[in-house]
Amino acid sequence: MSLALAALLAASAPARADVAVFASMHFVTPPSGCVSANGYHYAARVASDEGDRYVVDKRTAAKGPPGALKSWATCALSDDGLALLHTMVVPASKNGPGGVSAALNGKPIGAPVQEISELHLNRDRTIAAYVARTPQGYSVVSSLGDGPVMHDMPTHLLVGPSGHYYLTKWQDSKVVYRDHKPQASGNYFEIAAPPDLSRFAAYRSDTVTQILELDGAAKAIPSPPIRDLTFSADGRHFGYIHGAEVVIDDKTGPAPNTGEGETGSLSISPDGTGYWIRGPFGDPTSRHVYHAGKELGVYAAVHGDFYSGASRQSWIGFSPTGAHSAFLAQKSSRSGTLAVVDAAPSRSVPAPFADSVPIFDSEDEFHYIAADGDRVELVCVALGKTGARRGPCAQAAAKLGLHVLLDEP
Repeated sequence: MSLALAALLAASAPARADVAVFASMHFVTPPSGCVSANGYHYAARVASDEGDRYVVDKRTAAKGPPGALKSWATCALSDDGLALLHTMVVPASKNGPGGVSAALNGKPIGAPVQEISELHLNRDRTIAAYVARTPQGYSVVSSLGDGPVMHDMPTHLLVGPSGHYYLTKWQDSKVVYRDHKPQASGNYFEIAAPPDLSRFAAYRSDTVTQILELDGAAKAIPSPPIRDLTFSADGRHFGYIHGAEVVIDDKTGPAPNTGEGETGSLSISPDGTGYWIRGPFGDPTSRHVYHAGKELGVYAAVHGDFYSGASRQSWIGFSPTGAHSAFLAQKSSRSGTLAVVDAAPSRSVPAPFADSVPIFDSEDEFHYIAADGDRVELVCVALGKTGARRGPCAQAAAKLGLHVLLDEP
């Protein structure tokens, strides 16, 4: 099914959902790449015999010789689409053994190392950070300098508007770092912060007690262990899973049990409502989704549902007040992708080829990027009276010079 045809089908879907699809980029072969945090820009990696390049908003943002921009490598893109953080293969020369280097818009910004992972670029492109592996060990490299070199890989790299947190192992302890400066050490398992890093939470234990640290205050938590420390995106709400219960803003309710060999994730909406997802670890083909303790259904796949090391990627989008939510999923391996709206499968909107998590532009409109083989397109979904071709998403598309698809390409 083409995206344009899906738009026509979605226009008659329940709850007055209206869809507009805007053509963004077209390629000879299917690209790979990354999406900006605001969901409006897509960095597409394109390889050819003439060389590799990243294309953003129809312009070449970075280029290199064949094989310089690896297809398996991740990238990070700023909200204005002007800054692309990626990796480049550096061949050996008389000046060094070569390796892989971090690069900004095609220009290397650091010495070659053995491996680079966890690329992060904050929304306004003031802080770039990544994890580098050298023969000496691992370290976090960022716009604020280089962190200490450790034997084990740092985890929980959280990048905000003006700094970052991460957790690394030192001897028999884990050390919490803020902007490369040690803040605390102990038997830490997890740290969390909202996107602006305005608050901070950590979970650690001593020989007999597990301890939750929140905004500088510590309190003992009885068994069983806690997990999934989570803030809402605006930082107003905080929660975690405690055995078979979820605790949000100190209020306790039922949580789905995560069985042996399963992984799970907690998200909190701006109104403080909890959403969960769980399923077999390493197998994304069976995901149970819950809303406020009630199971919504089982899906063959949920877009954005995975862990990268110890960094959690979001899988659900919320409107500013939390009145609306949307996530992308497949009911079966043979069915198309749906945008499940307001935790109600009956309010699903066809969302073929979706390639990013839904992002709300207003209280009743969201958008996502779709990659249909050799095409990349911006999809706007309106839930209220204002049509998808007249809302904030369509206005952003117009500024980007995108045209709406009226007929099947």
